[in-house]
Amino acid sequence: VQAQPAFHVLLAVGLVWIYNLQFSGSKRRLIQFAARTVAIGLLILLLLANLRAISNYHTQPAYAKAPPWQLYHDFVARKSAPGDVMLTNFPEASVSYYSPDNLPFYVIPTERGHDRESLEAQTEQVAGAYRRIWFLPLLREGFDPDGDVLNWLDRHADRVDQIFFPVYNLNLYLSPPAIEELMIPQPTDFAHGIHLRGFQVLDKRGQSRFEQTDPATGLPLLALQPEDKFTLSLYWQAGGPTPEPATVFVHLLAADGFNRTGQDNPPVWGSYPTTEWQPGERITDKFTLTLPPGTPPGDHRLQVGWYNSKTQARIPRLNPAADHILLDAIIRVEP
Repeated sequence: VQAQPAFHVLLAVGLVWIYNLQFSGSKRRLIQFAARTVAIGLLILLLLANLRAISNYHTQPAYAKAPPWQLYHDFVARKSAPGDVMLTNFPEASVSYYSPDNLPFYVIPTERGHDRESLEAQTEQVAGAYRRIWFLPLLREGFDPDGDVLNWLDRHADRVDQIFFPVYNLNLYLSPPAIEELMIPQPTDFAHGIHLRGFQVLDKRGQSRFEQTDPATGLPLLALQPEDKFTLSLYWQAGGPTPEPATVFVHLLAADGFNRTGQDNPPVWGSYPTTEWQPGERITDKFTLTLPPGTPPGDHRLQVGWYNSKTQARIPRLNPAADHILLDAIIRVEP
């Protein structure tokens, strides 16, 4: 790219030199005409080659030298809403060039050499100022090689969607302030300082899927059918690192206590063990459950708890004593 202007000037000088060549002799006019014809022909050939290159750029993805950034940003432009922001972790000029005009655009970091604490602080500042974050992760050497920006968002924001494109993926997060707004509170204490703040079931736009309330209990209600899936977000607060790693379990229980389906995971898809949690840190944890085929109609509750990853022993819930909590929501399976 840097050599392109000099290359064009060199071509222009060469064509002009051929065109202006002077000859002597009886056939000088014929030779001069031929030289000028060659110069004009080369110019036409050069223009045709460039037109073909431009056509390939716009119509043939195989000829593109860079990923199709416009696909990402066209998608964001269609799906964005007021309060959104676009974020990437590599200062790629073409990314910002194609970014939607109506969206704020941030790069963290803008230069090499930032430590983890600095990257996390910058990410927290941006995430705290908006409702949703469109994040394009580009792991490049020297800028964010360990994915610290991505890790912070996965742990402290709420990833509600992940869209896969030909080269990179695009993540949509609900910001920490938006989490506080939408969270269904259910404060519960477990041993080792683990505190459940609340929960939510969100769609891919970051909106709550609890659109109804059960008249009998007053609890939020989510109506589903067999083979439907939903993703539960659990919002924790750490008292500090635990002595040993712990695993979260989520069970979908029928009225008779039968476990329809469930999922066990160390926190944040296994990427953030409780032995590394920091005092006062707020963490988002997500679980996707699918109703089995043929699930009979009826109301279900979500059971949540912890166990020691090494010994499998349940971690007790405090006040009142138990080994789990039933979330204040109803999952209703309809015919």
